[in-house]
Amino acid sequence: MEVEPFEFNQARLSAFRRCHRRFFLKYRSDRQLLERAFTLADRDWDAARLGQRFHLYMERLARGLPMQSVANGLPPEQAASLTKAWDYRCSLRADQFLTEYELTIPFDHWRLTARADLLARCGDGTVTIVDWKTGANTNTDRLRRSDQARILPYVVLEAARHLGWNTVTASGITLVFWFAQDPDNPLKLPYSQRQHEQSRSNLASIMGMIDGLEGEEAFARVPDDPATVDAVCRPCEYIHYCERNPTSAGPVQPIDYEEEDLESLWETFDFSLD
Repeated sequence: MEVEPFEFNQARLSAFRRCHRRFFLKYRSDRQLLERAFTLADRDWDAARLGQRFHLYMERLARGLPMQSVANGLPPEQAASLTKAWDYRCSLRADQFLTEYELTIPFDHWRLTARADLLARCGDGTVTIVDWKTGANTNTDRLRRSDQARILPYVVLEAARHLGWNTVTASGITLVFWFAQDPDNPLKLPYSQRQHEQSRSNLASIMGMIDGLEGEEAFARVPDDPATVDAVCRPCEYIHYCERNPTSAGPVQPIDYEEEDLESLWETFDFSLD
């Protein structure tokens, strides 16, 4: 029987960079999450719920529902953020909008998937990729270096011809991080052919590294020092499998879900809009 190629995406690559063993336990093993894992994830319930609601409301607006109907019952600050996000979308004046759009491309013998909150293509061949952030812009450098900033424009350019966007070039793509708590200062990252080639090399390197690891022991844990264990292991949902003992007496610090993709948390819990 033919084996399906492994599918990489932002969340999986970020998980590997953070901790090789966590990647194995989450994506390559059948280990069950323990009750404590759900307690830890529960700490981020409000943030995850807010993020999912925001994206769902933007989808509803894209389908043509009026703002008054979609924002009805929302707290004033959330309704204001939604209005400003929609105003930003309209300001792009694109000929084609694709909302919550998932793209999968072949990458050597793997698959690479990216999901864009919004793709906006203009008649001149330029494409704006918008990622809605429900928080504030607290770390511009981190976003610039993130797997998200590398993977999204790469996949969009590689998939452009399949979308009928034959005139799209690397220099015509811009990735925008839009912040609900700082709507007037989105982070705009122009793309280039040089970045595209660098991204391909970087992605091929890390995917090849993962592909070359065989067996659980090959996926190393992070260093067993107090600072790393507290920062990486303590909030991890698989900590019980690693025999690590966090020493901090303070509150558990959440995994950075902005970088590691909130969608994985949304899939863990069945959120509703009620």
